[in-house]
Formats: sequence, C-alpha cells, structure tokens
Amino acid sequence: MKPRCPTVRRGSFSSAWIAALPLLVWILGTGCGSGPSRVVAPKPASGSTIGSLYAFADPTSILVHWSTRLNARTEMPPYPEPDPPWRAPATSRLLMSAVGPDVGFRVIAERKGVGIDSTVAIRLTPDRSYWFRSATYTGFGIEIDRSQPIEVQPGGPDVVIETFGSVWPDTDDPQPLFAWSPQGDAIVYARTGDVDPYEGNLFLHRFDGTPDEPVTNFPRDGHVLRSVDWAPDSDRIAFVYSPGRTWPDVDHRIWVTNANGAEPVSLTNGYGVSDPAWGPNGTLYFARQIEESLPITQVEAAQVSDSTAHRTILSSVGYKYGLNVHPDGARIVYSGEDQSALSRSLFVLDVTTGLSRRLMSAEPWDDISPSYSRDGKTILFCSRRSGTYEVWRYDLTSGRLKQITHAHSGRIGPGFARESPDGQRLALWLRELPQNEGFVRILQMN
Repeated sequence: MKPRCPTVRRGSFSSAWIAALPLLVWILGTGCGSGPSRVVAPKPASGSTIGSLYAFADPTSILVHWSTRLNARTEMPPYPEPDPPWRAPATSRLLMSAVGPDVGFRVIAERKGVGIDSTVAIRLTPDRSYWFRSATYTGFGIEIDRSQPIEVQPGGPDVVIETFGSVWPDTDDPQPLFAWSPQGDAIVYARTGDVDPYEGNLFLHRFDGTPDEPVTNFPRDGHVLRSVDWAPDSDRIAFVYSPGRTWPDVDHRIWVTNANGAEPVSLTNGYGVSDPAWGPNGTLYFARQIEESLPITQVEAAQVSDSTAHRTILSSVGYKYGLNVHPDGARIVYSGEDQSALSRSLFVLDVTTGLSRRLMSAEPWDDISPSYSRDGKTILFCSRRSGTYEVWRYDLTSGRLKQITHAHSGRIGPGFARESPDGQRLALWLRELPQNEGFVRILQMN
C-alpha cells in the first residue's frame, strides 16, 4: 500500500520532528504515493545488482524469470567505501507495463533482499506487447539499479512439424545457416562433420521423405562453410567458404553452386566478405570489410554471369550482418551497428542512393537476421527483446510488431529464421541445451 503524504503544519521545531525524520526520509524515497523513487543511487564501479531477466509466453499469460544479486563490492570486501556509502539491496521488485518500455510501470512482485525468482502474469491480451523490468532498492525505498526492459507478447503454442540436420553450431555469429528453395519443397543447410565443427558441407533436405543429399563435397581439411542463400528465381545457391583454418575469420570467399551439386565456382577472393544475398535477375549482393582495423563494411553487387562486374553501394553505417534483398531489388534490409547504438538494430539500404535508415528506434536489445516476406510487406527477424532470442515480424505499413515464436525449451540462438515462400511454415535454427547442438526446426505458421 502506498504511504499517505503527511500534512505539514506550521509550528516550532521540536524533538518530535527529530524523531520523525527517518519516517520522512522513507516517505520521500517512495515519492509520497507515486511509487518508488526513479532517482538512481550511485553505483559502485565493480558492477550492478541486476541479474538475469527473460520471459516465455502462453496465449494469455507470461512467465518471467528474474534475479537480483549483491554487488561485487558487497560480496567481496574489503573495498574502498564509496561516497555516499554503498548499501546492499534491501528489496528487489519486478515491474510491468502495458503502455511502453519507459512509462506505465507498476510493481507486480517483490522480495526481500536479492535472489532468483519467477512470476506469472495472467489474464493478458494475446498479441499485445507487455514490458518488464527488475529493480533493487535500499531500505528507505530509494532505487539502486534498474534493468533494461524486455518486451513480450502472449501467444503460441509453437506447432513443430519436423526437425532435421545438425547445423553449424557457431553461436557467436548469426549468419544464415540454411535457405528455402523458391518452390518451398526443400531446404539447403550447412552441416558440420561428426567430430570437427570445421568440417562442413551443404546438404539438401527435401520434404518428400527422401534422405538428405550432399550439395558440396569439400575435403575434410578444417575449412569454414556458412552464410547460405538460395536465389529466388533459379536453382543457384551462394555461400561463404574459407579454405582453411589459417585465417578463418578473414579469408572468406563467396562461392556459387546449384541444387544439383555442380562444381562450386568462387565469385570473390581476398579479404573478408560475408552475407551473400540474392536479388532479382541473378544479382548477388554481399558485405565486404574495408579494413581490418575499421568497423565498417560496404555492400557490393555482382552479376553471377560476369564475376568481374562488381559495383560498390556506399553506406554510412558500420558493421552489417544478414543482408536480405527486397523482392523488387530496390532495398536491402540488414542488421547493423552504428556509433550511437549499444546493440544491433535493423536498417534499410537504398540500392540506388547507397543511404541507410534505421527501421525502428534504437533499443537496448539485439535485432538480427532480417528477411523480407515474399510480397515485401513485412520483415521477419530474430530479437532478444524478450530476454532470449525469439522470432518477430515487423509490418512495414503499420509499423506493428508481432511475436511469432514463444519457445519454452531450448533457445533460438544466436537467432536465425526464414519463412517459406508460401508463408505457411517457418524454419528456424534452434540450439538445444546443454549440448549446444543446433538443428533446423520447421514450425506451422498461424
């Protein structure tokens, strides 16, 4: 219950007021009925009192896992006493908002001290966004730390149709691991060796029940193979292949083959290229890092029929990941980082002007691996906005977000999914814990 603000009367300063000072400090700390103070207390240099925060959703409820902790300064004394003196949290709270990530929060759970907890919010509206954050407080109700908000939408359950493959378990680099055929009757994916993850080849999975077939047959020499894309109007498949472990993060080359297993042809050579993405009429776009010391990649375009015909598309944004071309070929969506952001955001690049614009406002969570729908009206992407990677859809006309997956076990990680050409199925890379082995999982789209 919120404390009532006291009525202050004029009078002499007496010992009664001195005795009431602790109560007045507590009331002021709670904002006189307006909830906990939003003034953040000074933090010690050794870290935060906020732990983990993530959530899973059902059609009408959200399960939130949250934790708070003692700061390292209080866990491992002695440390120089900060000014003002640092205090261990007396209270931890979970707050919820149905308005937005910065306003409308109210307390829905509270515990003494710090620790690990779970809270269920019930009777919620499906497909509506709810935001959660955790915070710690002193014994006077003054806020010490608060978490960044997470965003969740009730929905699900996810309907799994099929699981197959053992794909590249590279959890640090969200590059494309598979691609749909133009007809939606097959998926090409990168599968590692049985023992060594640096022994990869492309395999073709057809949905007619036949065994998976190899598309490439590279020797077992410790190479790297990833970043797969299938042309929307042919049987050509592009991918990144590094011929050895000597420079696996630098010596990336883009190769092209077809679904029948033709001999792969190298389209590029030299310094680090990545993320091939097919446009219409046989145009292949890809990212190239300009210099090893600069966090800037430029986008280039090449005609597969003439591997020497490259043209550069300029962009002012730094790193670019997961290129995907609009069906009309005029725009490219990608996940990028600029100097103003602490996380990866979605950008749209105009192929003609070379200018990029941010698709949504900068947020504290990563939005990665975007792809246009076949009609070009929406963008599917993976986001950590719920605390773990889930698949979301962004409507380019209305600007509305919709959460697509609501996983209760395992993680989509680092975050990669693609919609089938007919929009009826979703293929995603799901990392199984604790083995950290990845599989392609096919879900039925609602």
